[in-house]
Amino acid sequence: MTRFRQRFLALAATVGVAVGVLVPSAAYADYWGNETNKAVSSGAPSGHYYECRSVAGATACFMPYGDKFYVRDDSADGHSAAANWTFDGPDGYRTGACVNQLGNGHWGVCNKDFAEGYSIRVWPAVYENGNQIRAGVTVWMAT
Repeated sequence: MTRFRQRFLALAATVGVAVGVLVPSAAYADYWGNETNKAVSSGAPSGHYYECRSVAGATACFMPYGDKFYVRDDSADGHSAAANWTFDGPDGYRTGACVNQLGNGHWGVCNKDFAEGYSIRVWPAVYENGNQIRAGVTVWMAT
């Protein structure tokens, strides 16, 4: 192998590694908002007042008593279900997602802490590798 070819291959390998590190992939995609929580296994919401919305593949609920998001993956399609939310409270505007990666038919819960007496907006969404592919109707509730 000529010296030129050896240097060329070394340079090409170096550039390939640099591009692989610097170019974001789907694994680094972001869910909605600036607060992403992974849901932990749970049963369906019950007991206290709560409101749910669904879209094909996901059901998202919010229970103001305890500030809990419940999310169910409604489809065996390999996608993740989420409850996307926005909250404009005394400490500023917060946004986020409670992501259920537990699989089809499983409920998950994310426990948050919001100031009382403010409005929160919640809607179901379906994600593939962190990229939203579908979203449902919003519900407004008081915290």
